Amino acid sequence: MLRLEERTRETTPQSNYRASQSALAYFNRIQSEISQKDNYLGKPQIYTWDGRQSDRWVKLDLKTELPWDTLLSVEIVHELKGERKAQWKISVIHILDVLVLNGSDVREKHFNQRIQLAEKFVKSVSKPSWPDMNPIRVKEVYRLEEMEKIFVRLEMKIIKGSSGTPKLSYTGRDDWHLVPTGLYIVRTVNEPWTMGFSRSFKRKFFYNKKTKNSTFDLPADTIGPFHICYYGWLFWEWGDGIHVHESQKPQDPDKLSKEDVLSFIQTHSA
Repeated sequence: MLRLEERTRETTPQSNYRASQSALAYFNRIQSEISQKDNYLGKPQIYTWDGRQSDRWVKLDLKTELPWDTLLSVEIVHELKGERKAQWKISVIHILDVLVLNGSDVREKHFNQRIQLAEKFVKSVSKPSWPDMNPIRVKEVYRLEEMEKIFVRLEMKIIKGSSGTPKLSYTGRDDWHLVPTGLYIVRTVNEPWTMGFSRSFKRKFFYNKKTKNSTFDLPADTIGPFHICYYGWLFWEWGDGIHVHESQKPQDPDKLSKEDVLSFIQTHSA
């Protein structure tokens, strides 16, 4: 990551176990090599802000249009098409979360609702017939217990400029791919609530760790607003020594492994 790197927390087996009693309260999404990670506002001039009080709003140097009074949390990433010499690269805006859409404040809505609103928003502002416009997409999101769906979309590809050495690649929708650097793990449930799975009723339930009460219905105070999701997320970095694909080098035993993560999720999702 770039300027927001100090805000990430690399998960370890110990810190991951302390973070959650249930894996059902979390979502995850792929992290790619990025040129920027910002919040930004709408047209006619779009500005980005890196999230720190000392930083200034900077005009976005991409061709895109957004409605007035729009505030998004985004990454600007390099998406790739093809392989080797036939490969080409474009800069794409990936929406991580939304705060304000065309003047409507959605920060207090559930994470799922915000992502659904983001999907509708992207459909309304996208101009696929304008080839000179930089695309805007919603970052693909998976439930934490579905993390294996991410691993099956990983493969080794020859990236232009990588001296012929295959690099880990994640293939997304519409056959574009990117170079992943890790996973965001986003908490969507407010403390002291967590989620569990009832084996008797075969469905998820909400559990209050403070009052010891549980319910199948969604309590209003369980909903994690934007600031809970944004400041409470974890980042699992796929650096040297992390083995997430069979073609990679062996796993460093001192680092969090794919098997550790999947085992933890399986144990805390049942």
